[in-house]
Amino acid sequence: MADALVAVSIQIVLEKLVSATTDVIGVAFGGFKEELEKLKGSVAMIQAVMADAEKKQVQNQDVQLWLKRLEGVAFDADNLLDEINYEFLRRRTETQNRLKQKVKNLNMKLKSINQEAVGFGLSRSQMGGGAYVSPLPAMSRETDSIARQNVVGRATDASNIVGTLLSSSAKVVSVIPITGLGGLGKTTLAQLVYNVPEIDRQFDKKIWVCVSRNFEVTRLFKLILESLTKRKVDVESRESIVQEVRREIEGKRYFLVLDDVWNERSELWEDFIHSLVGISTTNGNWILVTTRNIEVATRVATHPPYSLSKLGDDDCWSIVKERVFPSGEVPKELEVLKSRIIKRCQGLPLAATVIGGLLRFKRKEEWLAILESGFARLGGEESSVMQLLKLSFDHLPSAPIKKCFAYCSIFGKGFVMSRQCLTLLWMAEGFLQPRFDNEVLEDIGKEHFDILLQSSLFEEAAMFGPFSHKGDRYCTMHDFVHDLAQSVLRSNTITDENCRYLFLPSFDEETQGNLKSRSSSLRTLLVNGTVDKFRMPKGMGQLTCLQTLQFFNIGKEEGCKIEEVGCLKNLRGQIVIRNLEFVNAKREAHQADLLSKPNLNDLAFEWGSGREGDYNDEDVLEGLLPHPNLQSLYVKNYMGSQFPRWLMNMSIAKLVKLVLVDCKMCEDAPALGRLPSLEFLALDGLDKLTCLGRSFYDMDDRRASRNNSSSEVSNTLFPALKSLVLSKMPNLREWMDAQAESRRESNEDVKVFPILEDLTIKKCYRLPVKKICSNATNLSAVWIKGMADLTHVQDVLNGLKLQSLILEKCPELVDIHGGGTSLRTLSILECENIRKLPKDLHQLQNLDSLVIGGCHNLETIPIPSGQKGLTSLKDLRIGYCNGLTSLPVEMLEARSSLLSLMVCKCPNLVSFPIDLRQMPSLVSLALFGCPKLTTIPKGLDQVSSLSILSLVGQPQSDSLPVQLQYLTSLTALGLHGFGVEVLPDWLANLASLEELRLDGCEKLQHLPSTAAMRRLTKLKFLGSFGCSLLEKNFTPGATSEWPKIFNISHIQFADKPIGGY
Repeated sequence: MADALVAVSIQIVLEKLVSATTDVIGVAFGGFKEELEKLKGSVAMIQAVMADAEKKQVQNQDVQLWLKRLEGVAFDADNLLDEINYEFLRRRTETQNRLKQKVKNLNMKLKSINQEAVGFGLSRSQMGGGAYVSPLPAMSRETDSIARQNVVGRATDASNIVGTLLSSSAKVVSVIPITGLGGLGKTTLAQLVYNVPEIDRQFDKKIWVCVSRNFEVTRLFKLILESLTKRKVDVESRESIVQEVRREIEGKRYFLVLDDVWNERSELWEDFIHSLVGISTTNGNWILVTTRNIEVATRVATHPPYSLSKLGDDDCWSIVKERVFPSGEVPKELEVLKSRIIKRCQGLPLAATVIGGLLRFKRKEEWLAILESGFARLGGEESSVMQLLKLSFDHLPSAPIKKCFAYCSIFGKGFVMSRQCLTLLWMAEGFLQPRFDNEVLEDIGKEHFDILLQSSLFEEAAMFGPFSHKGDRYCTMHDFVHDLAQSVLRSNTITDENCRYLFLPSFDEETQGNLKSRSSSLRTLLVNGTVDKFRMPKGMGQLTCLQTLQFFNIGKEEGCKIEEVGCLKNLRGQIVIRNLEFVNAKREAHQADLLSKPNLNDLAFEWGSGREGDYNDEDVLEGLLPHPNLQSLYVKNYMGSQFPRWLMNMSIAKLVKLVLVDCKMCEDAPALGRLPSLEFLALDGLDKLTCLGRSFYDMDDRRASRNNSSSEVSNTLFPALKSLVLSKMPNLREWMDAQAESRRESNEDVKVFPILEDLTIKKCYRLPVKKICSNATNLSAVWIKGMADLTHVQDVLNGLKLQSLILEKCPELVDIHGGGTSLRTLSILECENIRKLPKDLHQLQNLDSLVIGGCHNLETIPIPSGQKGLTSLKDLRIGYCNGLTSLPVEMLEARSSLLSLMVCKCPNLVSFPIDLRQMPSLVSLALFGCPKLTTIPKGLDQVSSLSILSLVGQPQSDSLPVQLQYLTSLTALGLHGFGVEVLPDWLANLASLEELRLDGCEKLQHLPSTAAMRRLTKLKFLGSFGCSLLEKNFTPGATSEWPKIFNISHIQFADKPIGGY
């Protein structure tokens, strides 16, 4: 398989060579320039025959060997161009003769490669020598939101296993394995069992561990502890880890899933199980093991292994249909191919998923050709799955996407990958290439991720807890898919001599030795774990080709000091340098040699927190002088009283972003006013800072004239700043008006913050409110939080033409008049004393979002009778306003622009006198936590645009509003506090429903009938919160509610209501 995929890696390298060579030629001279021109021509000639070589290598071993030689030469060329680029950026012409000879030698190798291509009769492409890239498929809303598909055909299997797990056991630990072929869905079945509500009630703790081939016992207990605590574990001692696990599960019943176990060594299993039994003597604990190896299953089982059978034809067909046509409408062109497609699935869910993902991207007229050619050579069972995956990989729309996929093999099996993280890594490796001007690389990365997800090479994964980020997407890869990616990348393990990309869960002595002796060409080193406490291996400076390194944590011992960073001359992108308290002097800091790293444009410097004693931070930061290409700088826990000179002059003129956090001893803000490119500035936690004055603006006329020859620039302070954040500075008392100061001193006008758009001020309690915005007159967005003496908004914002205003936790605020008529978004949060909104609120004709929350004394929202204002309003949210008794009908009537309306936790609101038919565009409606609202809004059943609905009922309400059954466009429904005992079968009319949340329905015992639930084919989430009677009925068995929900991919139960949708 690896030989058949070499061409993909070569294609990417060749494309990079052409681009990089072109850039370098522009600054080269003499004979060097001629050699580079030859190199570019040789590469183009090879590119021209690549397509033919990729086809012929399958049957021609000589072409396979030629591709392997070419791959080695291409990687050598890639390394050489990195060196050339580095030296040229440093403008050291004395090295050009040496590099010229290296290029000359490389040209000789490529000339030989080209001559061999002629001998093989490889035909040249007519497309100009470049690799063909097919157009990317259009991304529809439907495919953009694809999630893990519903589990098909495993209800009986899940019920059988759950029944065993719920049976009484006199043993401390019982083990039941699930066995079967790869691709049968063992992990999926285990997940289904793991999420059954009855399991939550039976066991106090649930633990999931992906084992794979490394059955090292200390590692297993570490993973168990991380699953229990939802945090990374830094402790390495087995004894300490086991003690932590004991504290978590002692006296409790637990359910442990060991996924993908391969270990055949009985002594390791005995060691593990003996330690586990010793931790807790409570009977009734269960371990569910998934494994392909029947010998492993037999060795660990205390109950007969559960052998997973193949899926039936109808189930396989259901999976294919869902992947190709999520909407459920299957054209006749696919139906006529049903029997042939089912035959290729061979009862394997993974095969059905991959086939569906492949056909999804193809036109209908291509389906038959793929079935006849691509599937014709498929073998049996597991080999067939691998061939299907290879076929899916071959049909990816471009070589860069293939490379992005292959790159992911550097992560371990079962690793959950973040779309945001992958995009940044792909960018750092140069895999993302814009296809037209102004195309954003982050958008390309997201598109590549989504294509891999839709092709079924990625599986969407849920991510919760402290490791997840809102708005991100997560994925993992099936073991077979990981094997495929690994075969593409080939050299991606630490023992490979040509290792280029490496992902490590931790460092040990063996890993450290291998890094030194076997990884001279390593380009990317990624480390998993809690990185801020990570101990770096000794001698990192020997990895001289390293380009991507997330962080470097300085240590006290030799080989771990900051001088190691100085040896990594090819570093690019971003790096975080921590533990700078271990650097003793400016001279030592200078050894990092950051000034000679032109490609390192994003730096973060961090000292440890909670330090005591004398500090040398000023000298150290002075010695960390970066290259002028620096664009982003982050400094944390710096304890100097002032900042270095290089931060305040034109040596970093390209700096775009600066963040200073918890620099608690700083007495003066750095002089930043003359930096020409600075767009974002955040000062956070500078406890001793009292004034933003002359030094902050850099108002020294002599310095201005020295740094800038243009009078226009010299008379402009913060010329490029767009966003300013001032946060947690309790002693900040003054913000000087630079314009007034300039007029007073020299009778000259200066421009201050000419393009500043966003201003955020949080917890600067002593800053006088009238000084806040005197220096910035072009603001469009302001967020003020925790300003104790702010009473009238007009004092701060008078005259500004804001588009967005957020006022939060300003306890003395009583009047918000003066925000301006240009406002588009207005949020007033936890301002407890505000009693009224401005009388001219209705005149805000541009306002499209109004959010009012936690204003307990607010009594009314004034809209004069007969006035029809807020004609642009799209989003209205009102919540936690205890004093509010009514809503302004005039504000909401005939509001065709309104898309989202939420009213929650307003206990004294007595009526909702608005006819929803007057809101024809309404997409989302939420009404809950308002106990005095006893009627359903008029016209609810006639809002055909409604997609999201959350309603509150009364305990005496023994039925749901019948109007709901007509809302066929609903995708999410939340029902709160209804007294109904059985949900009606007409809920099945909501054919688009994807989420159903039931909250505080204490009398509810049953969902709709099984037949009705199965009509809800798109339902992916069911949540029950505080519906105790219903939850008791979710016991696997023929007479329970279990058969109604087994195929819902995500189910969540909680004992208490969550209070809102």
